[in-house]
Amino acid sequence: MTCTSRNYSEQNLMEICAKLMGTDSFDGTAFESSVRLISALPDGSLEVQFFDGQIKRWEMSLKPAKVPDKPVKKRPAHLFDGKIFCGQCGRRYGRAVSESKDRHLYWYCRAKSHHGVTCDSVNYPDSEMKEIFCMVMGLEAFDEGFFTETVERMVVQKTGSIDFHLKDGTVKTYETLKLRSNRHENTSTDEFTGKIRCASCGSLYHRYCCYGKYTYWRCSGKSKVRTECGGRDFQDSDIRKVSAYMMGMEEFDAEAFNGTVDYITAFPDSSLEIHFYDGRAERWQR
Repeated sequence: MTCTSRNYSEQNLMEICAKLMGTDSFDGTAFESSVRLISALPDGSLEVQFFDGQIKRWEMSLKPAKVPDKPVKKRPAHLFDGKIFCGQCGRRYGRAVSESKDRHLYWYCRAKSHHGVTCDSVNYPDSEMKEIFCMVMGLEAFDEGFFTETVERMVVQKTGSIDFHLKDGTVKTYETLKLRSNRHENTSTDEFTGKIRCASCGSLYHRYCCYGKYTYWRCSGKSKVRTECGGRDFQDSDIRKVSAYMMGMEEFDAEAFNGTVDYITAFPDSSLEIHFYDGRAERWQR
């Protein structure tokens, strides 16, 4: 026969008897003169019989049922996890969902998640990364299996260009300039005066300053009566970046700009076309 009764420490029994006897602490003399028998019951409770015929029972308090921990929901693994790196600070890119209406998935440098942003690298929508890969590799549609077998890592450079490092040791680069940045720059460039023409109505762009926070250029045709113009506004710092990129320079140089650029055409789709004195024309598409 198996005994299922519970074991009790001496200190525990003394505390229980003191409670049933109605005393603040255990009194050995009072215990001997009043308690006849203590019975341990199968459910873990104790029954105390007194010499005066009273029987008092101590019920073992039930331990609250342990609520199982909620399983931590892990995000499903993504094909690009651990594959995208920042060309500026070397950190890996992480993924997030935009707060815009379309709620699209995008990739960003993890340095931006830390207190005090130290990296002004551009963000990339997930769908755009896949389109660029197809463009670079000559594919009609994105193939996950082919991507896994082919790509070692992707490095996003400061301009937004992407270097695809393939497992066979070769590197294929998608050259571009993107203007998405978390750092705001306020510049005002005199060299753009009289140089920016609107492709929509033919008018020149004029410079405006918004409360000293940033300078932008707007087609003057929008202020004219009976003139329909679909020209977009451009931030001064963005035109500087595009001009420098088209001239093959890392930073905008006023002297080089004056010596090489004849004029700039601004299109309604937010693209810019740089016309050089030597007859060349390079178009940047946002």
